Amino acid sequence: MNHRIALFLAPSLALVAGCSSSSRRSADGGLAAPAAIVVDTSRAGTYGLDARIDVLALERGDGSFTPNLLSGSATVAIARPSGTSDGLALAELPPGVYVALRLLLAEDGVVATDAQGRRETVAVASRDVRVAFARPVDWQGGGIRWLGLQSVAEPELQRDASGRLVWMPHLAVRPGDLQPVTRAVFTVTAVQGEEVSGVLASCGRLPVRARFHEDCVLSDDGGPRDRGGFLRDLRGNDEIECDGTLAHDGVVHVRRAHRRGRGPSASSKIHGDVVELRPAVPAIAVQVREVVRGGAGIGSPLPVLVVHTAGAKIHRSGFPQERLGFEAFAVGQVVEVEWRGGAIVRGTVAAHEVEIEDERGRFGPESEGRVDAVDLQAGTIRVVPRGDDPLVVGGRRVPHVLVVVTPSTVIVRDHAPGRRSIALAEVAARDRIWFWGRVVEPQKVEASAIRVRADR
Repeated sequence: MNHRIALFLAPSLALVAGCSSSSRRSADGGLAAPAAIVVDTSRAGTYGLDARIDVLALERGDGSFTPNLLSGSATVAIARPSGTSDGLALAELPPGVYVALRLLLAEDGVVATDAQGRRETVAVASRDVRVAFARPVDWQGGGIRWLGLQSVAEPELQRDASGRLVWMPHLAVRPGDLQPVTRAVFTVTAVQGEEVSGVLASCGRLPVRARFHEDCVLSDDGGPRDRGGFLRDLRGNDEIECDGTLAHDGVVHVRRAHRRGRGPSASSKIHGDVVELRPAVPAIAVQVREVVRGGAGIGSPLPVLVVHTAGAKIHRSGFPQERLGFEAFAVGQVVEVEWRGGAIVRGTVAAHEVEIEDERGRFGPESEGRVDAVDLQAGTIRVVPRGDDPLVVGGRRVPHVLVVVTPSTVIVRDHAPGRRSIALAEVAARDRIWFWGRVVEPQKVEASAIRVRADR
């Protein structure tokens, strides 16, 4: 154990020894609040990343720590290809003013999963991770409390001279403002009219209330539902998979929700990449990258599933009402596949729904950079390299490129919790940009598709 870790452990464990994790009163006599860590895992790159944590504590301004806020070692997802929210329950949270979150990672406790589902232990520079708050947080007892945790950027994993994968944590904390939740599992505990109470089961069982606004998209395994019918059919212990925003008052403002089937009608869902098209069947072969739910019998490494699409609802992410044919599929797309039940017969499933999340395979090679300028009159976007990353077009590194937008170009903007179609006028200088299309000159591309998001 290195000296830095020993300094962190000694005061933390000394406090834990004098404070029962089951007590609802803090060591200084104040009331402890139910709390959780809610993790935004959407900044996934090539790898998914999970971390097992032995000690989680908050640091005060004088350098002292709370007790260990975990009742035992716990594993949390830092990055997932699907962006599915995750979380950790905290045993108790004493009131106080805090300046940082401290994590002690378990020995060999960080594991990466590659695109083929192979898992590999990852080395870290130090098991003691300190995540400073942007400003001190005055935490008072009572009420619902949570901390949002996320990677500042896509987790960077590199191999050292010995061939080991190495991760340098760059994490940030969002202390109870607004937190995106994506495909979070909400378990209903009570329904009174339009007031739905429950817990975010996948986010540390944080007690919350769900608010289903008039414009949210609702469904169950039977298909789309209107808001009134959806709410009338809810009952205790129902599980809802939802996208939305968690507010400081413990209300989840739901944008999209799907009530999982009860009993044998429950559905399974996987997230993966299209690796082969079989139009005569019709079917697509999907390399599984993550089992979102169900999927009994899927082992490790994750397999390639043959997904039969006859009769399936096929649509793009963010457009649940559209109905596409098999011709919408292409090798290289990222898709989410849902089927009823959990059975997988000889590596084959019959899809109920296929959502196309990333159309990179459809439009040819992908290029990435930063928007330098937008010319609305000419219908072009000037793109330059983003940071130290090279700008590659047609297999060649270029200092800049002119991206031509045609009437058929698809432009989408990433936003929490998904993405939406936009016009060229909504593309902004300094946006991060991905584009696909036909190279018409060495530094000019006629775009088929463009995706942008505010750079971080």
